[in-house]
Amino acid sequence: MCLLKVTGLTKTYKNKKTNIRAVKGIDLSINEGECLGLVGESGCGKSTTAEIIARLIKEDSGTIVFNGTEITDDKRLKCVGKDLQMVFQNPKDSFDPKYSLLESVMMGACSYNIYSKSQLRQKALELIRYVGLKESYSNRNIYNLSGGECQKASIARALICSPKLIIFDEATSALDVSVQAQIIELMLRLKKENKMSFLFITHDLALASSVCDNIAVMYSGRIVEYGPCRDVLSLPKHPYTKQLILSVLPVKTQGEFKTPEFKAVRKEKGGGCDYFPFCPKADDKCAALMPEFVKHNKTKVLCWLNENNEV
Repeated sequence: MCLLKVTGLTKTYKNKKTNIRAVKGIDLSINEGECLGLVGESGCGKSTTAEIIARLIKEDSGTIVFNGTEITDDKRLKCVGKDLQMVFQNPKDSFDPKYSLLESVMMGACSYNIYSKSQLRQKALELIRYVGLKESYSNRNIYNLSGGECQKASIARALICSPKLIIFDEATSALDVSVQAQIIELMLRLKKENKMSFLFITHDLALASSVCDNIAVMYSGRIVEYGPCRDVLSLPKHPYTKQLILSVLPVKTQGEFKTPEFKAVRKEKGGGCDYFPFCPKADDKCAALMPEFVKHNKTKVLCWLNENNEV
């Protein structure tokens, strides 16, 4: 069953001097019990996409259907509710420094009247243990925890509502490798035991490969390749995906792919592929027209060259 369906999502940030198109018509979906990885370099629009889905900022256009209900059908932002939670990159920034670990975790459910006061306390203590924190830390101020402990606390805060979907927005990027492994292990346990769904946003393909079922590769505000994680990472089709993989993972790809050099060729305004200036195989069609998705088995690729399997 489809839990989240995003169609035609766009977002432009405007100021006096210029307009920045952060998201340029994104389509994606997440089924119950699925983990979708959204990967790409810094500044490609991943976090903006996450914040729109979590209803922290308003989209310019597009629709989001979550748990069978459209949540973009109003001119103003409205809370999705307890079924969609988010874990942020810098967890300490999302906590009130005045409160203890226990109080901070309990706050995740205070607005929804799910538990009585005693039940809420007991549930919070259970989750503190579940995410791998010591119960003896419960009365510590949240700011006295380490970065990894604080991130586990933010996961416990998200879990206290028993959500259907959790968005992890670069939630492991500031953690050391051992803590990253603990977070990934926790996500896998939640998928298996609770059939929970995740949107896992990262620039780390190694982490994505260990937890994600499907993966969407994002470049310059667009998804350029989308499909099963194993297929995309082992046999990438889009030139940008190949370059991304070669830069971080020792994965063998078909054919040779050289480091791209910038082409000083001007595109027509508003036309052409965003990756054209860096693509070693781009031609005049790539410069003039925005490509359409081409399907290869279970993978979709936004590239003209894939029409004839030229990449």
